[in-house]
Amino acid sequence: MSAGAAPAHLARGARGAGRRRAAGDDQAAALFRSVVADRRIVLLLDGAASADQVRLLRPGGPASCTVVTSRDRLAGLTVHDGARVVDVGPLARGDAVRVPAQSAGERVVGRS
Repeated sequence: MSAGAAPAHLARGARGAGRRRAAGDDQAAALFRSVVADRRIVLLLDGAASADQVRLLRPGGPASCTVVTSRDRLAGLTVHDGARVVDVGPLARGDAVRVPAQSAGERVVGRS
């Protein structure tokens, strides 16, 4: 999913169908953050391109946690937002197939 589509998608999912729609990305992100502000939520942002992209989507509630994966260090998040960096090396091929297969199911994860 593109970074531009993510705020509106998250806002729709968090508030349910049939509610008011935000006009733009910034409004959709603000709507998402306000809807989840008092909820316990873990948000996984995979493949983040920039710290600003993460900030746009990161819930601010005290019971929320955001896990971000990126090929870049995104140092701005550690310096300005108090993020912690956890370096994770690549998985061995067998583990790289087994881990998602356990979550999504063997049918979904192809073995080639």
